[in-house]
Amino acid sequence: MTADGVPRHVSPEAESALFGALLGGKSNFGVVTAMEMSLFPVTHLHAGALFYSGADAHAVLEA
Repeated sequence: MTADGVPRHVSPEAESALFGALLGGKSNFGVVTAMEMSLFPVTHLHAGALFYSGADAHAVLEA
């Protein structure tokens, strides 16, 4: 939302000047309240947990 109270959808194609100012602006130019990002698909996911004995804590933390 800009100072005039109007929410803006900013991208390189729409509102390009404002997009450039937000992208390169420093010193608190503005506040972004929402972002959309493009992600890439994940085809494999490996997950789980590893448990170690407390007696092995030093060796595990060193590794």
